[in-house]
Amino acid sequence: MAAGRLVGLSVAGLAVLAVGIVLGTQLVPEPTPVASTVEAPPTPGTTATTTTTYDPEPGTTWLSDRQPVDDPPDGGSDRGAWTSGSANVRGQTRAKAWRATGAWCGKAQLAFTLDGQFTRLTAQVAIAGDSPDTRPLDFYVITDGTRSVEFQHVGKAPQPVDVALAGVHTLAIGVEPPDGDSTRCPGPERVAVWVEARLVPVR
Repeated sequence: MAAGRLVGLSVAGLAVLAVGIVLGTQLVPEPTPVASTVEAPPTPGTTATTTTTYDPEPGTTWLSDRQPVDDPPDGGSDRGAWTSGSANVRGQTRAKAWRATGAWCGKAQLAFTLDGQFTRLTAQVAIAGDSPDTRPLDFYVITDGTRSVEFQHVGKAPQPVDVALAGVHTLAIGVEPPDGDSTRCPGPERVAVWVEARLVPVR
């Protein structure tokens, strides 16, 4: 009789154990897979580049989006030397820029009408990273017919520009070879860029 009870208890114990295993298996959650991002290495023989993005302040006017006037105010070359769009500066593609070609042969200017609507011009100037010739050029700003700011011997390293425009009606940006530059024309092209040129409006 005692042996029968022991067998009964053992069977019952095994049954409880089996139920516990089944329930335990159902209650333990499966591990959640963790998402991961793997960046592919650059293709051999290519150079990685980055593109700037913009979150401008309300009222911002990009000079590269503004229509220039036909006649430069200081005898510079016509607007055919200039193109708006992107520019390469030290491996970065800047989406907002004016590119000037032909400046290594002489003066290149681009003029705009402001009508006193802006207080400042901020920008960066440089020789484009993809320019065939990277020797320095001189950059300058003309406000209402007066050359007000100059940036001499600018190379591939971008230089900051910050010019007061309060009450200014006409603005011109310009590029020219430095004094004593021995470059012959035609020859290897030097591409000058005005990048992220921003007009700050009157508040």
